[in-house]
Amino acid sequence: MLVELRIENFALIERLDIELGAGLNVITGETGAGKSIILSALSLILGERATDGLIREGCDSLAVEAVFFRVNSRLTDVFAHYNLPGVDEDSLVIKREVRRNGRNRCFVNNQTVTLGVLKDIGDHLVDLHGQHEHRSLLHPEKQREILDAYGNNDRLLERVRVAYGNYKTTIHDLKILRSESAQFTEQQNFYQRQLDELIVLDLKAGEEEKLIQESELLSHTEKIAELCESITLYFDDSEASLNLIPALGVISKNLSEISAVKPEFKALVEKIDQAREALEEVSLTTESFSAALTFDPSRLEQIESRLATIQRARKQYNRTIEDLIAYQEELSDKLADYGTFHQTEQKLLAQGKIEKEALEKTLSELSASRSQAKTKLERDLIRVAKQLAMNNASFEIVLKKFESNKGFTMSDGVTYRVSPKGLEEVEFLFSANPGVSLKPLAKVASGGEISRLMLALKTVIATEDLISTLIFDEIDVGIGGQVAHVVAEKLAGVSQKHQVVVITHLAQIAGRASQHYLVEKTLTSGPPQVRIRGLSEEERVNEIARMLGGKESSSSALQHAREMIAHD
Repeated sequence: MLVELRIENFALIERLDIELGAGLNVITGETGAGKSIILSALSLILGERATDGLIREGCDSLAVEAVFFRVNSRLTDVFAHYNLPGVDEDSLVIKREVRRNGRNRCFVNNQTVTLGVLKDIGDHLVDLHGQHEHRSLLHPEKQREILDAYGNNDRLLERVRVAYGNYKTTIHDLKILRSESAQFTEQQNFYQRQLDELIVLDLKAGEEEKLIQESELLSHTEKIAELCESITLYFDDSEASLNLIPALGVISKNLSEISAVKPEFKALVEKIDQAREALEEVSLTTESFSAALTFDPSRLEQIESRLATIQRARKQYNRTIEDLIAYQEELSDKLADYGTFHQTEQKLLAQGKIEKEALEKTLSELSASRSQAKTKLERDLIRVAKQLAMNNASFEIVLKKFESNKGFTMSDGVTYRVSPKGLEEVEFLFSANPGVSLKPLAKVASGGEISRLMLALKTVIATEDLISTLIFDEIDVGIGGQVAHVVAEKLAGVSQKHQVVVITHLAQIAGRASQHYLVEKTLTSGPPQVRIRGLSEEERVNEIARMLGGKESSSSALQHAREMIAHD
């Protein structure tokens, strides 16, 4: 619901604040007072394009701000789509700034948005009907929504959306699987050859490093043997030996005797004993290693051959040994998976068949429901339209299906374009005069006809419509008398379920107002100014008396005005 509208420096408006309420909000005023300027300003909030020609003379910019309460639930999805902060359950503030330098800006809850985003949000907030472009009834997508709302198709639409999503997902998965299968089939022999090579190689982690170490040892066996022999000279009992270990034993014995007199020598004894134990370990290890050391030319040749094979594999695959081991496992898994391609394909085909049948069933049910709703809505609209002085009007709802090679094939063999909204696109056709062929609504209906047709629609589908604020301009064009009473009655009826704002010259409509506002133009030394104010009960009586064509002060006009208000 639109609760507040603030306008600054727009056309003849210097500053204007209006607080609107629930029910029927009526705006009246003399011809040329500037009533429609207010709606032109509001249309900017709803995403219509603006030029600097709208800026008040002598000003550099204009601003329009609107506050909405209890906005409809579909806006939650719109905000999520554009990654906007969630809709506050109590209020939504939209602001539009237009500058002469072209730096125009749009804000939603203080966050900057594009004009396209603003228009999408506006489509869910207000239905504005009259001379303005923001008339949702003219949009085919909105016409389909109206038909579905009238036919209570919400549950069917949700079933179609789910079935469509499931079917599209399965078809997509099947397409990906077949693409991967085709690619893999082309490469299968190549993968198998690589896997066979790697299996023969039988690579092991750390193998290359161990072989390099063994190769180094075998390559230097003679030198190592000589070194070991020179070391043993310090430990054996031959005359050439230095007999280091026995010598350390003598030193330890002598130091022990000294420590008896000089206790601090005990530490030296311990160090000599540790050195002797270390030399004994060196002697044993060297002797054991030297005894086992043999030169095996065939083993060295075998190692060098293995290392050459490993190096070739690394160069061929441009991978480390660890990567080659992992690659072998990957190839093995790929080749194993290939055996499941056919099984998975058959599973997806079976699943797709089930989901196709489910989708076709729900699409057919939705189409049937729309066909039934179409007939009834056409009849109801014509009935109400005649009550609104559209006696010669003809109205038809066309359900159109489009064939497509890339669409959805029904059981009758015909392939149609399909979407989560179903098979049909909807178009409202209209003719206001007898003998004139029906044409799309946007091409033939005037502003007043559009307003009355929308009033007829809102009368018929008031409980199903989610847009809470309806604004009518030019709805009273060319009508009067009893028809004016009927229009007023219909507006009052719709205002029980929606907030309605109407600009009118008809006293019958003004008499039904929940809130009545008067627009006035004042002339000063500068540019004219447009102002708006809410009327008291007595002021309402005077304004309705004026609208009746009598003098405000005449007792008969005032009495008639009071009767109109009292009748409401």
